Amino acid sequence: MKGEGKIPGWWGAVFYMVLGFLKEILYTIVPQKNVTFNGDRVGLTRSAMFLFVFIIIHAVGNLHVFLGPDDFNGYGYFYVRLYWTGFGLNANIVEEYILLAAVLHVVVALKRTWDISMSYSVASGKLNLAFSGITLLTFMMIHLYQLLDQNKKQRQSKF
Repeated sequence: MKGEGKIPGWWGAVFYMVLGFLKEILYTIVPQKNVTFNGDRVGLTRSAMFLFVFIIIHAVGNLHVFLGPDDFNGYGYFYVRLYWTGFGLNANIVEEYILLAAVLHVVVALKRTWDISMSYSVASGKLNLAFSGITLLTFMMIHLYQLLDQNKKQRQSKF
């Protein structure tokens, strides 16, 4: 590729990077073709991008704790008010979509690890991503259990 795009310099590079990132995230919500199971890692990449954006939004939302208890409680109340679901679960549609993306990501990652990297030894470093992924999955499960357990205790104390 010769020259620069329509937006020159590093501003253009950042703009086109963000545009491409948002396009891939949109493709996680609105698929462009039928789902097929093959050897590529497009589903893994898109679910990772979606989960990355969720983590950024979650971290920025947690910054409300520095604005005082009223602001932080208002932030929490906003998410409690999202409780609409069509699947009969005690979760809102955002939580269900994040769960779906996380489950997709974990299943595809474990399958790819099993197919590609299981013949290597631990010392080769090929399994580092699998170990860090399982560690992160364990942290997320403990984090969600503590959050849901706290919510359950708060609901029980009201009655």
